[in-house]
Amino acid sequence: MNRIHIRARLIALCLAAIGVAVAFPPAVSAAIVDLTAETMYARTGFSPRWTTRLPDKTDKAWIAVPPSDNGMRPIQVKSLNLPDIPARTIFSLHDYKPEQFTFVTRFALDSSHLEKGKALGLLLAHISDNWEIYVNGVMLRSEMHIDGEGGIDRHKSSRHVLVHLDPRIIKAGENVLAFRVTGDPTFTDTGFLHTKPYVIDEYETLAAQISETIPIAFIVLYGFLGLYYLFLFSNRKGEAFNLYYGLFCVMLFIYLFMRTHTVESVLTDSNTIFRLELTSLFTLVPLIGLFFDDILERSISLFNVIYGGFCAFLILIVVFPTTQAFAVDVLRVWQITSIIPIAYYSVFRIGRKFFMNLGIMHKKSIRIGARYPRLDALRATMWHTIAGNLIIGVLVLASTTIFDIIDATLLNMDLVLTRYGFFMFVIGTALILSNKFIGLQVKNEKLNLSLKQKISDLDEANRSISISEEKYKVLVEGTNECIFTLDAGLKFQNANKAFLKFLHASPEEIRTYSLFDIVYDDPQDAGVTKKLMLEKLDSLTSEGVPASAKVLLKPLAGVEPQNFVLRLEGITIEGKNEFLGRASHVGEDALLNYFISERQKYEIGNFLITAEEISHRLVRNLARYLEPQDVKFMRIGLREMIINAIEHGNLNITFEEKTQATMEDNYIEFVMKRQQEPHLKDKKVRIEYLLSPEKAAYKISDDGNGFDYKIMMDKIHRKVNDEMLYHGRGITMALNIFDKITFNRKGNEVLLEKRLSSEKILESASETA
Repeated sequence: MNRIHIRARLIALCLAAIGVAVAFPPAVSAAIVDLTAETMYARTGFSPRWTTRLPDKTDKAWIAVPPSDNGMRPIQVKSLNLPDIPARTIFSLHDYKPEQFTFVTRFALDSSHLEKGKALGLLLAHISDNWEIYVNGVMLRSEMHIDGEGGIDRHKSSRHVLVHLDPRIIKAGENVLAFRVTGDPTFTDTGFLHTKPYVIDEYETLAAQISETIPIAFIVLYGFLGLYYLFLFSNRKGEAFNLYYGLFCVMLFIYLFMRTHTVESVLTDSNTIFRLELTSLFTLVPLIGLFFDDILERSISLFNVIYGGFCAFLILIVVFPTTQAFAVDVLRVWQITSIIPIAYYSVFRIGRKFFMNLGIMHKKSIRIGARYPRLDALRATMWHTIAGNLIIGVLVLASTTIFDIIDATLLNMDLVLTRYGFFMFVIGTALILSNKFIGLQVKNEKLNLSLKQKISDLDEANRSISISEEKYKVLVEGTNECIFTLDAGLKFQNANKAFLKFLHASPEEIRTYSLFDIVYDDPQDAGVTKKLMLEKLDSLTSEGVPASAKVLLKPLAGVEPQNFVLRLEGITIEGKNEFLGRASHVGEDALLNYFISERQKYEIGNFLITAEEISHRLVRNLARYLEPQDVKFMRIGLREMIINAIEHGNLNITFEEKTQATMEDNYIEFVMKRQQEPHLKDKKVRIEYLLSPEKAAYKISDDGNGFDYKIMMDKIHRKVNDEMLYHGRGITMALNIFDKITFNRKGNEVLLEKRLSSEKILESASETA
């Protein structure tokens, strides 16, 4: 099921990305002519003479509509203050007789726009109700459908009207563009309702701009989804949410299709389109409310019954032959009242269920010891519960719906963002239902398989247990490698025979000790090993990265400590977080006796644990020329100098800051915070070394600002057993171990040299011989 959820989310993200791409297409280049940049003249009545020239400015019958400076200019007849326009009151049932209106403007073209082979077009965002278009007195297109009594026989309110401009009619220079509009003077749509675009450009460019291929594909997808879930309901009558969701998708398909200009090729009367648009719109909220009720509570709320009845009443009003203006009044009522069900479903249905699930998830996060229980609970609730999935979709849908209501009442931008909100909501909800259906199917299949195979599975389980026990004995108890488990507090829980033998402890006795009880803390080490191990364990706990390190482990019975490679990884046993540990003896290098010399270069980041690890590598072959005790001291000295380069060089940690953080017991956290600072995190420490029979030389440099090493050396010599013994510990150790220490002038590079005795070489040679 986890794989199913992951696939579902990936599909949802991909589809959402497509939806956003459709919602916000690439910007269109400026058109040849923007008609909103010219004054539009309007008057009542119509005469062919008015289509050939601009009106006389002294003629008081004409109203001048000023140009727009942002390309957005709706022109509504009811708002033009033309003479003799009746004033309609809201909810008036009076059917006003259609009147004729003339609109005239100009546009200019130069000769380059009229080149042979270049086809121009006129694009109107909206024009209503019946209309004709004229250029230089010649009619380009007519959608006048008037009956014998002067009434409108067929309404033709159109979106995205694209008309080809006949090159024989247009000319270089000034041209006159006129519109004859017939419609109800009190109706909002009469005129040019939408704000933009009203332009002249190349015909192919405009055709591509208003293409609805992709939106129609998504709209058809809603229809298929609806039919699919209706089919599911026909086979599973007990799951009513499939019925409600299927009807919702079908009605959403109808609503969005009615909002396209493609629908005009199917339905020729815009009044029919408008009534179907309102009818389908009024059903959407009640249907999705029924879906929420059934999938979340398995019952229908009284609120949804009442609101569904209210929407049914609104549908009856718009279906009956009332005026279009009255239908718009009904739409405004729905738009205002729709806020109530949106709030109810968001808060009392989905929101209440969401917070119930959030509380359950929070308790679960606390129980399993999550580091951030509130954040983990919120993430789990959003992704793994139906209420959480729905609340994401509702937030997107509610935002786009509120914007469209504001757009319809105030802005008139006609963006219809709801269709993209619906896209994300519908696809997301479909995935929820698919996962629910798949989950039920998988569950049923597993139950059936369990019933059929129960006896066989029990026998197989017994055989598997026996085999597992044998494997456990061979793999864990039969190996010389030390294997053990620790609880979250690093207390020993279990250990194999090899580890118990090394510790000289019994299984019961080992449970009284922690890991740090057996880690040997060399007096010369000053607790650095413990700090570095804590850094490793912090990475293991927070990031799940297995931790490994070379350490000295001491038996409980006072025997000399031994070198081990320790590896820890996180495991979960019976819901509890534990650690599985393995400790392997560090074997001797069989090729060491053949070693002569080497030269290496390293570049490391600012992690303290890396200083520990690389210090082992830097002295790996020193055992050829030095005694083990001397090798150990050189390794510790090198490690301290590398740590100095990291802390005081690259991370710019002062002695005072280190002292305070150490006293507050949060030094590791302090260092990790410095490691993430943008101006520090990319700095490096470079290490070069040369090892030969005569000497060992190590050059350590950092990207820090350096320091006055002369003052530091002087303080170390004068205050060897005081505070500077702690702060200058690395340099102090180096002075005692190396024969020569040389700093560069800046103080961010040090050369450490150790002369090697030939005695050890002669001993090795004699042993080899």
